[in-house]
Amino acid sequence: MSVYKGLWKKEMAMMKGFHVVISLAFICIIVFMLWRDRMMLGAEWLAGMSTFSLILLPGTVLFSLNMEKHQLGMFLFTRDHITKQIQIKFLHGTALLVFYAIVVFSFTLVFQLFDFLTDPFFHTVKVLTVLFTFIFILSVLFSVPIYIAWVLHQWVREKAGFVISIITLFIVYNLILGAFNKLLSALSIIGKWWTVDVGSLVDIPFTIFVVEDRLSLSLVIVFMLILYLCYRLSTKLLKAKVEV
Repeated sequence: MSVYKGLWKKEMAMMKGFHVVISLAFICIIVFMLWRDRMMLGAEWLAGMSTFSLILLPGTVLFSLNMEKHQLGMFLFTRDHITKQIQIKFLHGTALLVFYAIVVFSFTLVFQLFDFLTDPFFHTVKVLTVLFTFIFILSVLFSVPIYIAWVLHQWVREKAGFVISIITLFIVYNLILGAFNKLLSALSIIGKWWTVDVGSLVDIPFTIFVVEDRLSLSLVIVFMLILYLCYRLSTKLLKAKVEV
């Protein structure tokens, strides 16, 4: 636990600038949306504000990894901590996403107390709860490929150069995209095993997991397991890159 605590302190110190920039950006967005839509502060407005949190987890992971890029030599002395450091980065992004969700729910409560909320309170809370669940899953789906691409780029760039690395990433991206489409077709039967009705919320950009107008939790679980396997393999590759 002391190792995680130390790595967390290092992460927070390293990312202070990122926190300032992202905080100012979100404050500006919220103020602008409040000024623009001050007469329509309902579930739709809060949902729109919530979608900005999609960038938090993948953005945090990518920025933090790039901050580490010039410190890879340090891993030679703390190689056993690599897995923990990567976990901290994903935990950091998740913590920012949760904090933003708390801010949005706080706005909901404030709007209700001052009678600004144009939709029923409990309906709004339900919409936001489902929406942030979707956003978290989507954030993980975006963040793991970003991590995989970053590790692959560092490894290939060191061995073959920057240009070859970019070409390799482009080729791998297209191969994965083709494999992804084939995988979706192959898993169509599994998609019907466990589904839930989410009503109009299926209109959220999440249709790859929608089967017959119902959200397929079985597909979500399968893809999360696949992403976790890819994450583990990428971490092994990162360890191999910095091994003496």
